[in-house]
Amino acid sequence: MVYSCAYFENGDEDIDTAQLKKIDHILTKIQVQPGHTLLDIGCGWGALVIRAAQKFGGKCVGVTLSENQFELATERVKTAGLKDKIEIRLQDYRDIPGQFDRITSVGMCERVGCKNLPAYFGKIHELLVDDGIAMNHGITSSDADSGETSFGGGEFIDKYVFPDGELPHIRVALESMQRDGLEAIDVESLRRHYAHTLSIWAERFEANAEQAK
Repeated sequence: MVYSCAYFENGDEDIDTAQLKKIDHILTKIQVQPGHTLLDIGCGWGALVIRAAQKFGGKCVGVTLSENQFELATERVKTAGLKDKIEIRLQDYRDIPGQFDRITSVGMCERVGCKNLPAYFGKIHELLVDDGIAMNHGITSSDADSGETSFGGGEFIDKYVFPDGELPHIRVALESMQRDGLEAIDVESLRRHYAHTLSIWAERFEANAEQAK
């Protein structure tokens, strides 16, 4: 139920281990410390905020626009006994008040649209304390001129994966970040990790195709 690429640190991990390693990789990279407030924009089913609270001692807020995600993530937080450390909200990130020590956004910016990137990164900047760290994890286009590759990634992706989504080149994303007050201190490509993730997802889907039908 983690809808983004895994992190194969050694290359031989199973998908569940690799997904957990990806979350740990993110939380370690942004240096989450006990007592830090963390906002997860587009929190999905709650895996990142639960891990941040359990292992790193963060006090977390996760926001989503999906009622299904909100309900399951809330239930998962309750089951984990973390209601005092995690709040899941059914809320648009643009309506969030206050500031946070750390901000994560995993697989969210594909849905923002290129013209809205300045507002997106501007809001992240507004929500971040002066010495805070934010981490944006998203799919970017490899075509610097947006020529052969459309912003949406093709017909199938447009229809079934990211309707109305746009995949900016990393140059576009970095320029937008810095214009809106954020300083890029680390950039990492997980493209090969995503290719391996997709391979495993496809194998799992095909192995369970009859049940899915």
